Amino acid sequence: MLLDGLTKPIKMLSGLSAPEQWLIDWVGGGSMTASGEKVNEDTALACAAVKAAVTVLAETVACVSLDVFRDRKGGGKDLATDHPVQWLLHDQPNEETGSSTFRETLQGHLGTWGNGYAEIQRLRNGAPAAIWQRLPQPGRTKPFRDEKDKRIYYECRDEKGALEANIPAADMFHIPGFGFDGLVGYSPIGHLREAIGSNLAAERYASELFANDARPNGVVTVEGELGDEAYNRAKKQFNEDRAEHGKRHRTMLLEGGAKYAVAQMNPEDVQMIDARKFGVEEIARAYRMSPHLLQDLTHGTFSNITELGRQFIVFTMMPWFTRWRTEINRKLLKPPYHCRFNYKSFLEADHKTRAEFYFRLWQMGAVTANDILDREGENGIGPEGDLRFVPVNMQTLETAMNPPEPAPAPGTPGEEKPEKKPQEKPPEKPEKQSAVSNAARGVLVDALGRMMRKEANAAKRAAKNGFADWLGPFYERHEQTVCEAVASGVAVLRAAERRDDVTADVIAHAYTQAAREELEKLVGLDGEALAEAVAEMTAAWNPETRLNEVLYDG
Repeated sequence: MLLDGLTKPIKMLSGLSAPEQWLIDWVGGGSMTASGEKVNEDTALACAAVKAAVTVLAETVACVSLDVFRDRKGGGKDLATDHPVQWLLHDQPNEETGSSTFRETLQGHLGTWGNGYAEIQRLRNGAPAAIWQRLPQPGRTKPFRDEKDKRIYYECRDEKGALEANIPAADMFHIPGFGFDGLVGYSPIGHLREAIGSNLAAERYASELFANDARPNGVVTVEGELGDEAYNRAKKQFNEDRAEHGKRHRTMLLEGGAKYAVAQMNPEDVQMIDARKFGVEEIARAYRMSPHLLQDLTHGTFSNITELGRQFIVFTMMPWFTRWRTEINRKLLKPPYHCRFNYKSFLEADHKTRAEFYFRLWQMGAVTANDILDREGENGIGPEGDLRFVPVNMQTLETAMNPPEPAPAPGTPGEEKPEKKPQEKPPEKPEKQSAVSNAARGVLVDALGRMMRKEANAAKRAAKNGFADWLGPFYERHEQTVCEAVASGVAVLRAAERRDDVTADVIAHAYTQAAREELEKLVGLDGEALAEAVAEMTAAWNPETRLNEVLYDG
């Protein structure tokens, strides 16, 4: 028996002369609150708001991916799939429990008792082999500091109350909640007894009201006084025909000049409804979460529900994730290994918003491509990804800080003109291209493809009327559009291939000039012949071929 174990002359978890609160709760079903309800860590879960709050915390910790990573020497990290703790945290901490169930259980203990305990089973070399959850009641697991060696141990008892061997702190996975000694967390239920008791009392009141149907829907009055027989007959008829389940709200048959008046909801009933709503807010406030997570959408709207979800991760779950991560790194891992909860997906905006945000930071030189990949949880692409770019046709910071020497001014009249140097041969297309170069070319091909489709549609429309007059003005305007479209891709290409001769305006001018010269060959045609020729010519345009012509043949 548990009480027999507690009265043994060994170090006791609680004495009977001055019992601790947990023992009083265990024997008496909880502390009596001012509302008349007994509340302990078990009975509190009968309160729907408490059950919802504890479940939300436990299930969130259980569903977020938890992995072990190995730090790289030069920066970055890799998933440590071969580390034994990865299997324990991500898949199965012991042969009886899955990872999600294990984390849900411990977080549930934290949400009720304020502490989560699990014994670490180790191999002879000290490596963790399994993690076994333990019950959090102080009568089952309780930390203490040994008076001799001043070390922390955990005093444990089995289900019969028998004392087990003390477990050293290094072999006990212990996550304490909020507390003042840094060792044991306070029980949230113990601090919320009165609030929970009020909720339970309000729920009991409502249940009894519906069970007894004590408040009638109306009041029947008669003139004069009923005799004993008539009164008893009317009372019996009301109780038998209307007070039982399935017989309420039936039509009443009145006799003897009786009158019926509808009863209105009294102020006390209205206050009881408000009290139940306020009770949900009180529980949500204590567990530091928005009421909408407890299914109270009174203050939730479509415009703020997303932000409330982000705040839940930041202000409610982040402290719990940190407690878990700290204890895992202390007891189960050693450098260069560390664990991480992958909760970023809960904080991120939609893909379009994130892409615009990253692009603006990259465009102003605030971040590099590798910085963006790191924030997205991916590894970098190498040294090329550490380059920073700034506007002015997207030049590198180094070029912006150290601009090239300006070209010498042309000679004055009468001076001997320098000999004209022979035109340099355009650079040959490199046999092998880096990943960054290929990516930049992909961006340029995509941009030129969009420009070609725009030109083709405009040319087909102009072929129906005024093709020759349309051609010149269109390409004069279109050159600036092409320049803006290829600016970002040209900047990356310049850095990857060290092509100082390539700029956005050079690419745009060469591209539009080539397209204009092709279309000018069709100026002599008209009617259907012109329309067919324009459609055939534009259909044969290829953005990749045109890019290679501009870069290496122009």
